[in-house]
Amino acid sequence: MHLSRKFIFYISFLSICAVTACTPQKKLVKNHKEYSRQEILTVLVSHNIDVKWFAAKGDIDLDSKDQKISGTFDLRLRGDSMMMISARKLGVEGARIQISPTDYTILYRLEAMYETAPITSLRQFTGFDVAFDDIQAMALGNIILPDTITSVIEHGADIYKISNVGKDISTTYWINRADMRISKVEYNDANNQQISIELSIYKSVNGFSIAHSRNIKARTPQGLSNIIIEIERIEIDIPKKMNFNIPAHYEKI
Repeated sequence: MHLSRKFIFYISFLSICAVTACTPQKKLVKNHKEYSRQEILTVLVSHNIDVKWFAAKGDIDLDSKDQKISGTFDLRLRGDSMMMISARKLGVEGARIQISPTDYTILYRLEAMYETAPITSLRQFTGFDVAFDDIQAMALGNIILPDTITSVIEHGADIYKISNVGKDISTTYWINRADMRISKVEYNDANNQQISIELSIYKSVNGFSIAHSRNIKARTPQGLSNIIIEIERIEIDIPKKMNFNIPAHYEKI
């Protein structure tokens, strides 16, 4: 998918699904070790993960112009084939979403209704075609990688700042020198849309270093949105049941 489309999709999908809480980061201790350009750029590449099974549970808070939502989520992903998201409020499931490479279905539990459509119909929300692998990348917390040749690296006392100006999108990454982990990612496009993701509380899961706390801020023509997510548990490459059935009495929208 084209980078500008990926950027718009990140904003749109986060707003649609509202599926991680940002906690104050500890004061960094200065690390005077200098890393090479290649080592710094490798941090971005190694941030992304590729797994067969992925499961995450946690709390979420969404604050936008139209609504404020707090609740919990349960996400399960079978690599390259199926994703399921359950959203709960006060322990009661409000919605369950199943996404495949070809279509998606949403069960509205409280209304006893459901809708299903080809994944291509997500164009109505995003304005362009969306592929399953792009949704999967977002769910895993993977980032859009910049052009390593044209990227500019600034060496600060506590951070490395990597900037890249592309034809359709500008990307900026902040890496803590103390632990060489990404602390913030920012995307800006030509239409003055912006998404900023602050990452903290990294924990090792099956050899992967994954940020369990994320503060996502998006600026679009529709206004500002803020999504705070706190992941309580992540499981990798452990097969999970993907129970998804449409009750006979549910009305199709």
